[in-house]
Amino acid sequence: MKACNSTEWLLFHLWKENPKTGKSCIGLLISEVVIYQMGKPQVWYFQGKDGQIKRQTKEKILLGNIEKVFSQNRYLEKMQKNSNLKNQKKQVKLQQNDNQEQQNLEQNIYKNQQRKWDKKKLIPNISALKLTLKEEVSINPVPQLSENDKEIFSQQEIIDFEYVENQKLKNVIYNNNFPNNKTIFSKLEGNNIVQYQIEDAMDMLLIKFSYPQNGKNQLYKVNWSPQFRIISKRENINDISDTSLPMSERLSTFEGPEYLMNQNQTVSPTIINDIDALCHNINQHIMDITGYNMQIQQMVLYFKLDYKNKLVFQFCTSLKLKSMARQQQKCQKYKLLSPKMRTTQMIKQVQAIKGQVQIEKGFTQQFCSNCEKYYPELFDLQFLNIVESYKKQLIDNQKTVLPKETQQFKEDKKQFLESSTKGLDLETLLYKRKVFKNKEEEHSENRKFLEREQNFRLYDFNKIPNIIQKVWGPMSFQKFEKLSENFTWLQQKTKVCDDCYLDYTRYAVESDIERKVLKQQAQLKETANINKQEKRLNLILQRQQEYEEQKKMEETNQKKEKNYQNLNGSIVHNSSFIQNIESNNNKFKVNSRIQRDKNNQTDASYQNNSQINTSSSKQITDQQNLSVTAQQFKYEQVPKFQNQGRILTQSQTNKNLQNRLLNTEQKLEKSKDTQQQYNQSFKTKKVYQDYSLLKSPEFLPSLQNLKKNIQIRQKKGQQQQRVKNQQKMINNDSSLYKNQNSNDLQGYSIVSTDINSLLSSKQQQNLNQNQSIDHQRQNTDLKQQISQIKLYAKQYNIDLNNF
Repeated sequence: MKACNSTEWLLFHLWKENPKTGKSCIGLLISEVVIYQMGKPQVWYFQGKDGQIKRQTKEKILLGNIEKVFSQNRYLEKMQKNSNLKNQKKQVKLQQNDNQEQQNLEQNIYKNQQRKWDKKKLIPNISALKLTLKEEVSINPVPQLSENDKEIFSQQEIIDFEYVENQKLKNVIYNNNFPNNKTIFSKLEGNNIVQYQIEDAMDMLLIKFSYPQNGKNQLYKVNWSPQFRIISKRENINDISDTSLPMSERLSTFEGPEYLMNQNQTVSPTIINDIDALCHNINQHIMDITGYNMQIQQMVLYFKLDYKNKLVFQFCTSLKLKSMARQQQKCQKYKLLSPKMRTTQMIKQVQAIKGQVQIEKGFTQQFCSNCEKYYPELFDLQFLNIVESYKKQLIDNQKTVLPKETQQFKEDKKQFLESSTKGLDLETLLYKRKVFKNKEEEHSENRKFLEREQNFRLYDFNKIPNIIQKVWGPMSFQKFEKLSENFTWLQQKTKVCDDCYLDYTRYAVESDIERKVLKQQAQLKETANINKQEKRLNLILQRQQEYEEQKKMEETNQKKEKNYQNLNGSIVHNSSFIQNIESNNNKFKVNSRIQRDKNNQTDASYQNNSQINTSSSKQITDQQNLSVTAQQFKYEQVPKFQNQGRILTQSQTNKNLQNRLLNTEQKLEKSKDTQQQYNQSFKTKKVYQDYSLLKSPEFLPSLQNLKKNIQIRQKKGQQQQRVKNQQKMINNDSSLYKNQNSNDLQGYSIVSTDINSLLSSKQQQNLNQNQSIDHQRQNTDLKQQISQIKLYAKQYNIDLNNF
């Protein structure tokens, strides 16, 4: 935490009542502290008459009350009373003397001394200490710092100390609400002095100044943790009442230069015991309040001895807390424990001769020997602590930052085999290493290589802690075992930061059982983390599978959409195709009717010219019935004929004719059956061949041409058969009728007229029947075509209802 946040957090928890005692923290004295945030007073902590810590919030705080309390100075009142009493006693002594000359001399001496005392020992009326908190934005470039260390150092917290007199207290209290206050400070850049202008910080602490007992300002700094505590003291050389010096040189402690501090800064054991007791009470109070859920891991506190010889808490610069209930999953960002302190007033700086710049004291020595990070303060760590913590496996060797050379040795040693350099000459080494032009370069490189290989054997990074090899130098494991038994060697020290010091001294606080428990906790955490990672991996795999399935679904949907679009186009094409078929069928029907009418006309004209019936087989069967009726008609008209013998001969001829007609009919039927079978087979072959072209774009014209060709062939075949049959019948009948007598021709002509009249009536019936048969055939052909089109539509999922 920062200084402002840490002091606020600590004072808030110290103000809370302990559930065991019902009071605030025991034995702790605090000075008046006002915490400003965003330029306004937020909280005011002070000590009550009963010794308890009290608190006021921003709603109850009045600026006039702050001015009254901070302007009151009991120390000055007591000093004035004491000075007045001394003056009265001296005046009484002078009055008792009878000799006037001596009396005048003593009065003059006293007045001169009092004037000098008033000039030098005029105690200033200091009312408050103002602490403004900032962050350093830019620093001078440091070549020894790494990038991470530069980031940490650039983010270092800065505390500006400013001692406020009673005359300037009003300006601080009333003018701090304005955020546009600006400060001007100067800085050396080369040989020139450059002025900078920066706005004042909005967060600050206003602490009432407590006067010291011996007249010299002093401050105690405590770096406390459950494992160790370090107490340091800073006391100014100059007296507070010495007005010949500026205020910053009289009052500065940790924020000032070291030449103003007293070198013999020893701390008495009574003060050490009191500070230990106070820190222990603070930690116990916080644990009692939080129900042993929070524990202070490390804190930096500042105390002061007032004129009553009592320790008074001033402020806190940093806090590290440890939650006992839950473990932190993420590591907190590293922050420096001790911030950089400085004064706003100008202090005389020591300048070197001949314009040489003076280096800051201890700047090159402020790097930790373990982590090599910059710290303003370092602590002594013994080798004994390092060895014991390494034996108990409480430290990690990889945390120590080795130099570049040793780091290279460590990396190369992994790839190096010890047996590779035993008994090898320079020529073999040259073959393994590089080839140079000059022999001197070859020898120098080979020597370096051999020295490096010898150094490999000196370093043992697995059995010896890296800090000791870094500080003491390379050593073998046997030498390390001998030195670890030597007490004087174990008392050797190195400079280490506070975090590394805590890591290496942890064995003194923790027991073996606690370490085992911590190891088990770490193992359980690792297993829990592994299980969490497995669950996360499973979730990731499931999500990937779902994502892939979604991709596949999207791809299938896209394909379906494309197919649907293609089908819509095919449906439109097929609809036009079906419409063309229907139109062609209608045209075909009309043309067939026209052709039938023409054929009927030709048949009628041919029958009128011919005298014998040469119709189809059905007409011949009807002719048999007509012959019977004709015979009956003849026998009924017997009296018309003169000779009965002629009638008998006529009947015999008629029977012969009937037999011949039956034979011709049978032949015609057989020929028709064969022709029908041939036509059907021809049709089926052609239809199957042509329907294979149904998917092709040339389907319509091929189908139309097929239909026309089939119709023309059928009609030509029928006409040719009819003509042939008629010619045969005419030839046969004409030969028969020519051989008969002329007498029979008269009677036969009568019968033939009757037969022709009957045949004409029957012929019309047969024509009607033929037309109906042709219509049925056409309908069957169309139905077959439509059924095949429907099958094609089902295969390609085409809806024909829309068309």
